Amino acid sequence: MAQYGATLDGLPIPKRSIDPVIKKAGLIYFNTTINAYKFFDGDTWNVLSNNEELIIAVSDETTNISVGTNKFTFRLPYGYKLLNIRGSLNTAPTGSDLIVDINKNGTSILSTKLSININEKTSITASTPVVISDTIFIDNDEITIDIDQVGSTIPGAGLKIILYVVKN
Repeated sequence: MAQYGATLDGLPIPKRSIDPVIKKAGLIYFNTTINAYKFFDGDTWNVLSNNEELIIAVSDETTNISVGTNKFTFRLPYGYKLLNIRGSLNTAPTGSDLIVDINKNGTSILSTKLSININEKTSITASTPVVISDTIFIDNDEITIDIDQVGSTIPGAGLKIILYVVKN
């Protein structure tokens, strides 16, 4: 049996037959016993049977991003439970971190905003991890993405946000 299954943001997803002993919110692994991905939400391991990844291109691929509210707005087609959030860039910020906020119907869903550190292209290596404070979404909720801070020397470019969700 291979030690790793698919990859997520370029990182291998481990394969196991039982839930890992070490539990950290946001962990995902492939359970070989039930042939399904499982996700730890901070309390329990959840089977990802109706999971989806909503990938949002907040900017084009090469233009420097800028600070502002409502940089991207959309409405959800279904009710979802939000499991995790990640961000990525094509060009890393320099001089200062990139900070992004995500709002549901005008209110932030993050108690600690998503950040991408200086010289990094992904939020998974952020020194301060994102903390989600509101995980339940209903059909037609309006989601907006704000860029609160960009790199002070190089702002960064090619911002994408990935929402890992399970249909309600």
